[in-house]
Amino acid sequence: MGNKLSILAGIIGVAALTAVASASSLPVTAVLYNASDTPNGVQPGTETMTVMFKDASNNTIMYSPAFVGQLNWHSAGPPANLSVGLNTQLQSILGPNGTFSTYCIEGVQDVIFGNSETWNLGVVDLSTAPTPGSPMGATKASQIGELWNRFYDKILTDNEKAAAFQLAIWEIVDDGIPTLGGVTANAFATGNFQASGDSVAINQAVTWLNAIGSGGTVTNSYTLYALSDANIQDQVFAVPNGGGNPVPLPAALPAGLALMSGLGVARFVRRRA
Repeated sequence: MGNKLSILAGIIGVAALTAVASASSLPVTAVLYNASDTPNGVQPGTETMTVMFKDASNNTIMYSPAFVGQLNWHSAGPPANLSVGLNTQLQSILGPNGTFSTYCIEGVQDVIFGNSETWNLGVVDLSTAPTPGSPMGATKASQIGELWNRFYDKILTDNEKAAAFQLAIWEIVDDGIPTLGGVTANAFATGNFQASGDSVAINQAVTWLNAIGSGGTVTNSYTLYALSDANIQDQVFAVPNGGGNPVPLPAALPAGLALMSGLGVARFVRRRA
């Protein structure tokens, strides 16, 4: 079989999924934009990093170079399924041709550029994802929600900030925040999720992680949900509390940057046979 580009995601579980997943229980399908499309399948973002995950058996899985950033999708459907249960939350943000964007919450499963991907559990409460494995729970889901509400609107088309946002999500899901306000760059050198090769994105992720739980006014602009399936990357997306599309697809980047950043919401790309 020839090589193909694939985008990777994290690790984890089944337990508490059933009750919330039944609120939708109908599959959702979408196509990830290709690396050569405008927008790119991962854009904004960066491909200059090395990332490492531990799987459920404690095996180390490393990807280098890794594409890390915002994932961009189109052709979401089928329409009948999007009108049921929590799937309506995704329907509410779809742009033209069923476009929407996500960030990854897994690291050892794939979604593939140009591929039609199906999440058989459909849209679920974020706290019950990812699957397979152990659900992240309410605390981590709340922390990702605070991260999104504080900083998502600051990303715009900035590659490093999009990469930092994805790194922060993976760090929360895979390792948690042991001490609020006490995260250092060393957090990305140890634990179940590790990253190296882009100090700008890592340091930005550290700054944003340390803002979580720091107080101050946080406008609750977005509510987060997950697309979940046992066999592909689970994805997190946001619905604005007031309507509209919270994740508009980025315009084409300047020549050169576009080639350099063939990324998406949260993943990295590897070649596999």
